[in-house]
Amino acid sequence: AASGADDVFDPAAHERPGRALRALTGGAHVAFEFVGHAASVELGLDSVAAGGRLVVVGVGLERPRLPPVVRLVGMELTVSGSFGSTMAELEAVVTLLEQERIDVSRSVARHVGLDEAAAIFDTASGPGRTVIHPNGTGAGAHVGT
Repeated sequence: AASGADDVFDPAAHERPGRALRALTGGAHVAFEFVGHAASVELGLDSVAAGGRLVVVGVGLERPRLPPVVRLVGMELTVSGSFGSTMAELEAVVTLLEQERIDVSRSVARHVGLDEAAAIFDTASGPGRTVIHPNGTGAGAHVGT
């Protein structure tokens, strides 16, 4: 709820999670898959409403099972992939952040200064959810920025 969710859904708690999710929400107009696993692509497809769209962002080597063609056509489903961002999209996100229209603070695990940036790529977890402050140094770089 703190992040704006009306409901929390655990797919592992349902035998047919896509059907259960559609029953809860009426089906998603747009679903995004960020993991790159066949099961999450399949769940995404199963969770969209008629006329819905699944956008696959996660990259993986598994092959998802597609629903029967009659379901794809009959429900007018759209599946598309998305890789990377355009400069205009990145600028739009920065503008939204500057205007405080979106809050990503809960998704940021750590802040580092530019002097620590190279070292984060040596850790097992890599740079995920790390903010690099070019004008700051050390762990306190995020203070006041």
